[in-house]
Amino acid sequence: MGTPQKVSNFAELMHKVARSCFLQPLARKFTNGDSIGVTYCSSDEYDAADRVMDEEVSSDLTADINNDDSRNESVEVYPLESSEYEKLLQKMHAMETVIAEMFDNISSLKTAYVRLQEAHSPYEPERLYQADKAVVAQLRKLSDLKQSYRRSHEISHSSFSRKIQDMDDKRLQEVYEGVVKDLRSELKEKNAEIESLKQNLRGSNTKKKDKADRPPLKRHAGSTRDYRIVVSGCAAFESPNPQMFQSSMLDVRAAAKNFTALLISLMKDAKWDIPAAVNSVEPGVKYPKQSHMKYALESYVCQNMFTGFENETFYMSGSLSSLLEPDKHRRDCFTQFRDMHLMEPMELLNILPDCPFGKFCNKKFLRIVHPKMEEAFFGNFDHRTNVVNGRHPASYFYEMFCRLAKAVWLLHKLAFSFNPVPSHFHVKRGMAFQPTYMESIVPVEELEEINGRHLVAFAVTPGFKIGDSVTKSRVYLQARKINSAD
Repeated sequence: MGTPQKVSNFAELMHKVARSCFLQPLARKFTNGDSIGVTYCSSDEYDAADRVMDEEVSSDLTADINNDDSRNESVEVYPLESSEYEKLLQKMHAMETVIAEMFDNISSLKTAYVRLQEAHSPYEPERLYQADKAVVAQLRKLSDLKQSYRRSHEISHSSFSRKIQDMDDKRLQEVYEGVVKDLRSELKEKNAEIESLKQNLRGSNTKKKDKADRPPLKRHAGSTRDYRIVVSGCAAFESPNPQMFQSSMLDVRAAAKNFTALLISLMKDAKWDIPAAVNSVEPGVKYPKQSHMKYALESYVCQNMFTGFENETFYMSGSLSSLLEPDKHRRDCFTQFRDMHLMEPMELLNILPDCPFGKFCNKKFLRIVHPKMEEAFFGNFDHRTNVVNGRHPASYFYEMFCRLAKAVWLLHKLAFSFNPVPSHFHVKRGMAFQPTYMESIVPVEELEEINGRHLVAFAVTPGFKIGDSVTKSRVYLQARKINSAD
């Protein structure tokens, strides 16, 4: 078989024409030194270039025709029908029109680009701006020509175009779904914030009422010091005392109540089965009212927050300062308590994110907020990711948690300011109710009473004993029938 011959086609000829156009020099430099600008070639030079180009194309056509004649004669040529021939002619004319427009645009683009170069030296802003607009206009014409060509061939590529369009629509839908998910998460957080603020308002109103009904405090006889025993809003302290400790414990209870209310609000928004969640925390407990279930969740929060309270660092380090330098350690703890109690926790964490209190917040947050819980609340794990990496999220949810963490941290610092350190006790399930050391979190009248005996279902907050002073443990009671053997 002979050597395969090169097939002549219209696209190849146009490629040669385009190459000749682009390689043909468009301009030449001035001989004087006035400017480094560019001037156009003369008409004679263009005519010469056209003659050379015509000779090249003519020789290529002659060679291609000769090659076609010398091909294997076994190739059969089938004549085209008149309709097909007309369609082919129409396509060729359309292609020639597109190509002619393309080369006109390219030529105009080259001219506009040369003028853009000329406008740079000497620098003429107005001329530069006009030249730049001209270049952009020509580029837009080329883009429009490209889109027009694509639209004319849309029929043959309709299935492929539909696939591309479907892919683009799918990506766009994913983006919108992500935005909607983020907005829903933000809406949940805002709703939870509103519920928490309502709880705070109700709590503030209750405190105001209690304060109005409470008799004013009196100094003890013979005392020369006026201790400020109310921690909230206090500016200075003299020394730790049992009343101060009880007041700090009230702050812990209030913060735990607010954070638990926020958790319940987020659970409702996430369509959680709250009775099932409560039963997993405290199984087998019967609640006369559905509103009592919140105490089980508050117990879960407080138990995790007070874990490690007996250690001077919550077991976050192996420090033995309370044993090696007890006096200095007590002074340092009380100084920290006094300096920190007026600070906003998030402000402190923004300044010192890696301080011991910051590590305490990270540790307790991971202990209380389960990954499934966070995903159900917010649809992501942003809080956990930040906390694991030692950062503190700037969200209302984390801020409310930090308020609880601060209250527990201050109570811990105050406890280790005493000599000796207050002993704390945790009431176990099934113990008989003892008013000396326990306090029912709900009025006894609201509890189901069978034969007049109540047992502890679970403890909500621990109790403390400082000398003769007792801070009672808050417990949830459940009535239980007394057997005859009892």
